[in-house]
Amino acid sequence: MLGVIDDPEIEQRTTVLYPGDMLLLYTDGVTEAISPQGVEFGVENLEAAMRAAAEQPSEQVILSVAQTQQAFTGGNEQYDDFTLLVLRREPVAQRTATDAAS
Repeated sequence: MLGVIDDPEIEQRTTVLYPGDMLLLYTDGVTEAISPQGVEFGVENLEAAMRAAAEQPSEQVILSVAQTQQAFTGGNEQYDDFTLLVLRREPVAQRTATDAAS
């Protein structure tokens, strides 16, 4: 949590998103949501929900993951933050010689 700890140790990393790649950023409230049986949603369920919706537009990925998590929790109240952010690098259309000549 930024702003809560005076001098946090923050590790910076760099990655490349290639055409077709998707990056899902989330807060712990997504994975720590609890089912009626007391089981956490967890990273594995989050990954499965994301993969199931991967071919959808980014907005639909967020909706699908949220619906999957809500179904898992049986509609229980969300006790923690719930934030999802999807970044996607769209494939670039290939140009043909004819396109380049225009």
